[in-house]
Amino acid sequence: MDKLHRHPSYQRWVFHPVQAQLPGFDWKQAVQHEFTEQFWGIFERLRFRYVPGAKARAKDLVERFAGLEVFDPDALKASYELTLQLAAFVARNSGLEFGRLKPDEYRWKGAPPALLALCALLLSVSDWELNAAIDKFARILAAPEPTDLLLGNVLGLNPFHDYAAWQFVVLAQEVAQQPPGVRLYGDELIRIEAELREAHRLWLPGPG
Repeated sequence: MDKLHRHPSYQRWVFHPVQAQLPGFDWKQAVQHEFTEQFWGIFERLRFRYVPGAKARAKDLVERFAGLEVFDPDALKASYELTLQLAAFVARNSGLEFGRLKPDEYRWKGAPPALLALCALLLSVSDWELNAAIDKFARILAAPEPTDLLLGNVLGLNPFHDYAAWQFVVLAQEVAQQPPGVRLYGDELIRIEAELREAHRLWLPGPG
């Protein structure tokens, strides 16, 4: 999954044997382009769904829960997306600092857990209406300083704990089941290079 994510799939180019006639032809790049073409359906599934920061945690979850039945994170997808939207909006517009990550990076690297938990709570009590939750957040910011910090304590639970990691696991399953399925990235590159070189050899005109 990590190697698929780092693969330059945004570059599209179709190989033809005539291209290899150039003296400086880059076989490595040609192989990468051909990999993209052969597995384009997989890259389409990865688009906007891959969260690089979830890789290590996803591996831990697989090792811990292998063979067990677990909750399907896709059931929370709509709520999670809305909560991310609220968290990013609040981080951009509240005037508060929530860490080093930029709000636009939350979708790819995850929002701060405490902020995500608060946004989920506000949405939950707002019938999942985004602007109603924003209104509640604004009221909280405008509230006077409490005279007693022990009053009104709230114990929060982040309902999206490990959501990105579980989504990573589900996505890996989906990718593995896609036809054609890619198993070992390096092996596929070797196979494709052999195919391209053979196509070029067969294309070359014979002597005389």
